[in-house]
This record gives sequence, structure tokens and C-alpha cells, in this order.
Amino acid sequence: MAIRLGLYPSRSFESIRYYTFTVNTSLSLNTGKYRIEITAQLQNYSVKTTGFDLIILTRPTSIDGYVKLEHISKDLWIEQAYNFTFEYNDTLINQRITDSVIAEYYWYRLDDDGNPLSGMGNEGEAILSKTVESKYLLDFDTELKEVGDYAIFITLQKNNFESRNAFIDLEIIKKIN
Repeated sequence: MAIRLGLYPSRSFESIRYYTFTVNTSLSLNTGKYRIEITAQLQNYSVKTTGFDLIILTRPTSIDGYVKLEHISKDLWIEQAYNFTFEYNDTLINQRITDSVIAEYYWYRLDDDGNPLSGMGNEGEAILSKTVESKYLLDFDTELKEVGDYAIFITLQKNNFESRNAFIDLEIIKKIN
């Protein structure tokens, strides 16, 4: 199947009779193999068609410098406000990815054996916010949560880029008087 990605002729050199063009692979919604077909036609001459396969690969990424799952363990006092921030980067050009299509987290409160609890106040999901530095912010409202252990799973993803995840093992503890 041939898919038109958007070919933009950039320059024509009449004297040496060849053309160049740029294929902007960011216009493709998916990675994979695409067939590029080029047809050349000149009035009173035959039509020439040629083509090639273009394979769009997934771009490598990192989250806070980690190329695998980032694991964070954090203990906080009850009623202590704390925000987590994440930096999602394209590792080929070392540039921050600011337009993720998925920037969300899921959380569960854990029982004494580490099993997820269900029901109101024990689980949820939300969208990460963006900071002015184009990082992703998780405000878990720790100052409003009950004492206990929480598991938080973060996902950042952009089309044609590797998805990255972080896991937070959070314990909210009582203040000692």
C-alpha cells in the first residue's frame, strides 16, 4: 500500500537533471514501512515511475535520563505538599519532547500486604500538567491523602517515539509529635 507522506520539492537543477526532496516523517502517524513512488513526466516524453521503501523507526527516548522504567521511592509526612516532575526527551537530538499525546498517571492505595485497594479514594487516574519549562508535573495532592502506601504509574508517549514510564512507590507517614 502506498501512503503519501508529503513530498516537498526543495530544489531543481536543470543543468544536471536531478531533483531533491525532503520527506517529513513527522507527518506520518505511525512507524513502519511505507512505499514512496515518484513519477516524472515531461511533455512529449514518456512517463517514468520509480519508487523505494521508507522504513520509519520509533525514535528513542528517555524519562529523566532513564531509558528503562524510572523507579522512585518517596516518603512524605502527612499533609506535606510535594510535586513530582518528569522530563521526556528525544535521545537522538537530546531535546525535550513537549507535545506528548499521552501524559497521564494511574494510582492505587495499597493494603498492608502491598495489594491494590479499589473503590472511592483508593484508586484513580489523571492527566499530568506541563510546567513553564515544558516538563510534566504530577501533583498527587499528597497534602490531602491519607496515611498509607501508594503505587503511582506514569506514562509519557508521542506518536513515532518510544513510550516511557515511571513508577512511584509513595508512603505517606504520620508526623511524630
